[in-house]
Amino acid sequence: MHEIYLETYIFENDATGQRIAEALRRAAVRGVPTHLLIDGFGSHDLPQTMIDHLQSGGVKAAWFRKKISPWTFKRKRLRRLHRKVVVVDRAIAFVGGMNIIDDITPTDRTALAMTAPWPWRDRW
Repeated sequence: MHEIYLETYIFENDATGQRIAEALRRAAVRGVPTHLLIDGFGSHDLPQTMIDHLQSGGVKAAWFRKKISPWTFKRKRLRRLHRKVVVVDRAIAFVGGMNIIDDITPTDRTALAMTAPWPWRDRW
Protein backbone atom coordinates (compact mmCIF):
# COMPACT_ATOMS: atom_id res chain seq x y z
CA MET A 1 0.00 0.00 0.00
CA HIS A 2 1.32 3.42 -0.91
CA GLU A 3 1.15 6.33 1.53
CA ILE A 4 3.06 9.51 2.39
CA TYR A 5 3.50 11.25 5.74
CA LEU A 6 5.36 14.57 5.91
CA GLU A 7 5.93 16.58 9.10
CA THR A 8 7.95 19.79 9.07
CA TYR A 9 8.54 22.95 11.05
CA ILE A 10 8.97 25.33 8.08
CA PHE A 11 7.06 24.96 4.82
CA GLU A 12 7.58 28.02 2.62
CA ASN A 13 5.74 29.11 -0.50
CA ASP A 14 8.96 29.30 -2.54
CA ALA A 15 10.17 27.13 -5.43
CA THR A 16 11.00 24.21 -3.12
CA GLY A 17 7.70 24.46 -1.25
CA GLN A 18 5.69 24.67 -4.45
CA ARG A 19 7.52 21.68 -5.92
CA ILE A 20 6.89 19.56 -2.80
CA ALA A 21 3.27 20.73 -2.58
CA GLU A 22 2.60 19.74 -6.18
CA ALA A 23 4.24 16.33 -5.68
CA LEU A 24 2.04 15.72 -2.61
CA ARG A 25 -1.06 16.84 -4.47
CA ARG A 26 -0.28 14.65 -7.51
CA ALA A 27 0.17 11.64 -5.23
CA ALA A 28 -3.14 12.33 -3.49
CA VAL A 29 -4.95 12.75 -6.82
CA ARG A 30 -3.60 9.32 -7.84
CA GLY A 31 -5.23 7.89 -4.72
CA VAL A 32 -2.17 7.71 -2.47
CA PRO A 33 -3.11 8.58 1.14
CA THR A 34 -1.08 11.74 1.70
CA HIS A 35 -0.66 13.50 5.06
CA LEU A 36 1.00 16.83 5.83
CA LEU A 37 1.54 18.28 9.32
CA ILE A 38 3.16 21.71 9.57
CA ASP A 39 3.99 23.94 12.50
CA GLY A 40 1.81 27.00 12.95
CA PHE A 41 4.68 29.25 13.99
CA GLY A 42 7.44 27.97 11.69
CA SER A 43 5.10 27.95 8.68
CA HIS A 44 3.05 31.03 9.59
CA ASP A 45 3.79 32.67 6.20
CA LEU A 46 2.39 29.74 4.20
CA PRO A 47 -0.74 31.05 2.48
CA GLN A 48 -4.03 29.33 3.21
CA THR A 49 -4.53 29.14 -0.56
CA MET A 50 -1.70 26.57 -0.76
CA ILE A 51 -3.29 24.48 1.99
CA ASP A 52 -6.67 24.75 0.24
CA HIS A 53 -5.06 23.66 -3.04
CA LEU A 54 -3.49 20.64 -1.34
CA GLN A 55 -6.72 19.70 0.40
CA SER A 56 -8.75 20.06 -2.81
CA GLY A 57 -6.49 17.39 -4.30
CA GLY A 58 -7.01 15.06 -1.35
CA VAL A 59 -3.99 15.84 0.86
CA LYS A 60 -4.88 15.64 4.54
CA ALA A 61 -3.13 18.81 5.72
CA ALA A 62 -3.14 20.03 9.29
CA TRP A 63 -1.47 22.69 11.41
CA PHE A 64 0.24 22.03 14.74
CA ARG A 65 -0.66 24.87 17.13
CA LYS A 66 -1.50 27.48 14.51
CA LYS A 67 -2.47 30.15 17.02
CA ILE A 68 -0.10 31.42 19.69
CA SER A 69 -1.25 33.91 22.25
CA PRO A 70 1.38 36.59 22.81
CA TRP A 71 -0.44 37.49 26.03
CA THR A 72 -0.08 34.10 27.71
CA PHE A 73 2.98 33.24 29.77
CA LYS A 74 2.29 29.52 30.12
CA ARG A 75 5.25 27.38 29.10
CA LYS A 76 3.17 25.10 26.85
CA ARG A 77 2.39 28.02 24.51
CA LEU A 78 5.94 27.67 23.16
CA ARG A 79 5.62 24.00 22.22
CA ARG A 80 6.43 23.63 18.54
CA LEU A 81 6.63 20.85 15.97
CA HIS A 82 10.33 20.81 15.13
CA ARG A 83 10.35 17.39 13.50
CA LYS A 84 11.42 17.07 9.88
CA VAL A 85 10.21 13.63 8.86
CA VAL A 86 8.99 12.05 5.63
CA VAL A 87 7.78 8.45 5.62
CA VAL A 88 6.87 6.82 2.31
CA ASP A 89 5.01 3.51 2.11
CA ARG A 90 6.09 2.70 5.68
CA ALA A 91 9.33 1.52 4.08
CA ILE A 92 11.49 4.61 3.56
CA ALA A 93 12.01 7.48 5.99
CA PHE A 94 13.92 10.71 5.68
CA VAL A 95 14.81 12.41 8.96
CA GLY A 96 17.06 15.33 9.64
CA GLY A 97 17.35 19.07 9.93
CA MET A 98 16.04 20.21 6.54
CA ASN A 99 12.82 22.18 6.26
CA ILE A 100 10.82 22.80 3.08
CA ILE A 101 12.51 26.07 2.10
CA ASP A 102 15.07 27.38 -0.42
CA ASP A 103 17.82 28.00 2.13
CA ILE A 104 19.95 24.87 1.82
CA THR A 105 23.13 24.60 -0.20
CA PRO A 106 24.37 21.18 -1.35
CA THR A 107 26.96 21.12 1.44
CA ASP A 108 24.32 21.83 4.14
CA ARG A 109 22.28 18.68 3.64
CA THR A 110 21.86 16.88 6.94
CA ALA A 111 19.07 14.38 6.27
CA LEU A 112 19.32 10.66 6.83
CA ALA A 113 17.44 8.08 4.78
CA MET A 114 16.41 4.81 6.41
CA THR A 115 14.66 1.77 5.03
CA ALA A 116 12.46 -0.81 6.77
CA PRO A 117 12.34 -2.94 8.80
CA TRP A 118 12.34 -0.62 11.79
CA PRO A 119 11.63 -1.75 15.32
CA TRP A 120 8.90 0.93 15.67
CA ARG A 121 7.29 0.35 12.27
CA ASP A 122 4.01 -1.05 13.59
CA ARG A 123 3.41 1.96 15.86
CA TRP A 124 2.43 4.20 12.93
